[in-house]
Amino acid sequence: MKEKKTILILDDEREYVDLLRPFLEEEGYRTLAAHDGEAGLAIIKDMRPDLVLLDINMPKKDGLEFYREITTLYGRSKMPVLVVTARLELEPVFKAIDADGFITKPFEIAHLMKEIDRILNSGKEKIVFIMDRKELPSTSGMVEAFRRERYRVTVVEDIQSVDREIEAGNGPDFLIVEYVQLEEDDGNLISRLRELLVAKTAGIARNRRIPIIVYTYSGLNCGESSRIQGADKYIGRPHNYTDAISAIRECELNEK
Repeated sequence: MKEKKTILILDDEREYVDLLRPFLEEEGYRTLAAHDGEAGLAIIKDMRPDLVLLDINMPKKDGLEFYREITTLYGRSKMPVLVVTARLELEPVFKAIDADGFITKPFEIAHLMKEIDRILNSGKEKIVFIMDRKELPSTSGMVEAFRRERYRVTVVEDIQSVDREIEAGNGPDFLIVEYVQLEEDDGNLISRLRELLVAKTAGIARNRRIPIIVYTYSGLNCGESSRIQGADKYIGRPHNYTDAISAIRECELNEK
């Protein structure tokens, strides 16, 4: 039996909330409700809902203030957010800050349910491949840092693993590579990865250049050689696990 997913309805219109909750519960969701931003923040301190339906005009803390409170240092919300508001002019704002969805009031209930299903079941999380040795504490630390930012992470230790994941339909949106730990004898690891990504992702509907970000704990400067081979960014020795997240966020913002 699938675990019920929890939706927090954050809206100051009590009649709207009371009307909406039975529809959601009939669809199998567990619901929570709050009528101002501060109450919403108090709820998510105790539990993390699977989705927030967020109104903008609220007392104490409005929707934008609430959204800022649940956003990480890297500009990603800590949980999925579907903005539901009468303020159509704010749609570009929430698209720019990468909200999971935006619909305007009044709406058809079927449209709302479709958006909820899209967000909860399709998933918006980008897939990150970390190419390094699985047993290293630095790898585990980086994996956890990315997961806290709502990225899906797969650790791969060689090119064959990358190939298998792509063949299985789990191709990456970003590839992060420890250059020296896994460098092969011919010194062309990044070139071979780039060739593989181009060959395996050609024809995919989201066709795009998959960024390769290179780091190394070796102390060597591999920036020039990795860029010549086709890396998009070289960050050297990470000062902490989140340096790679900053690099990926930079790539994401440049794509917009």
